[in-house]
Order: sequence, then C-alpha cells, then structure tokens
Amino acid sequence: MNWKMAVVMGLLIAGGVTAVGEARVYGEKKKGSKGRYLEVEDGVDLGSYRGALVILEAAEITSDKDKPVDTESVRATSDDTLREQLRAAGLFGDIVAAPPLELPADKPILRITTKLTLQHGSQAMRFFVGAGAGKSKLHIQIEIFDARKGALLATFNGYGTGAGFWSISGGGVQRMARDDLEESYIKLAEYLRAAE
Repeated sequence: MNWKMAVVMGLLIAGGVTAVGEARVYGEKKKGSKGRYLEVEDGVDLGSYRGALVILEAAEITSDKDKPVDTESVRATSDDTLREQLRAAGLFGDIVAAPPLELPADKPILRITTKLTLQHGSQAMRFFVGAGAGKSKLHIQIEIFDARKGALLATFNGYGTGAGFWSISGGGVQRMARDDLEESYIKLAEYLRAAE
C-alpha cells in the first residue's frame, strides 16, 4: 500500500472522509461555517494537477466595520503561510502571485482564491463573562479553480476562535488570525495530499 492509500484509509477509518452528495469531503464538516475540511467536486482528480502552476491571488479580507484590523499584515501572513503549506504538500510546481507573461502549455494551471472574515468579538464579554463569551472568530474560504477551464475543483473551509487570556491582554484578533491561519493551512496541505 502506498502512502496516499494509507492516508486515505486512515482518514476513512477515523471518519475523516465523507461523501456529501457526490463530492468528497476530507476533514470534519460541522454545522454552519464551522470545521476544517476540503470538499472536492464530483469527478475531480486532484492528482492530475500534480506539478501545476499555481496562481495564488492575494487574500480578500473583511472584518467588523467599526473595528480596524491591519489587513495588510493579516493578508501577508495568510498569503505567505498558504504558499509555504502548498509547497509543503509537494503536489504543485511554481506558486506565483500573478500569471506569467507566457503560460506554460505543458502544465495544468490552478487559480486559488482566499477570503478571510474576521470578527473581533468583545473584550468586555471575554473578561467579565468568560466561558467562551465574546470570542473572536475567523472564517477562511479557499477556492481552487482550473484556470484554463474556469471550473471549481475544490473548496477549503477553515474556522477558528480566540477566547483565551491573550485576547484580552494583547494580540487580540491579529494574533488569533495568525495562529488559526497556520493551523488551517497545515490541515489544507494534509487534505490535499489525501485527496490526490
């Protein structure tokens, strides 16, 4: 048994791969936007994209309107961490931020988009109520497209919260985002290897 089959079998045994309609889901899909999972569209063979050129678009970030966030810092963290984990997955070729002047004719081309939604929560609720009240939240949605066909291949969902002491004392949503982005993108790389 090769390592890919071993990973898939391990996920199946652990309940990590489930069918949703005809799509394959790697990870744990929870109610609403919660959970970390990769949903691969019906009939898509991610293994056929081995060595693909990846165009990694800059993350799109939204947050609470009345609470500022250093979007450039969060975007840089997201893009750098995602690029690092895609490389660590070992599936793809070059990962670039913009299409090259000449697209290679001999390689598949993927386009990856990232949307991050940050909710700051309430420091007062975290301090006075505790027990998870007022926690910060991060929702990550990554879509992987075949750039030549314009077809959606897979969607990754990441979700994280921050309710710990550092959310009150310092770092707040920025630190929570950094930590959850890293955890989520490590999971994405794991699921991509399993789905190949």
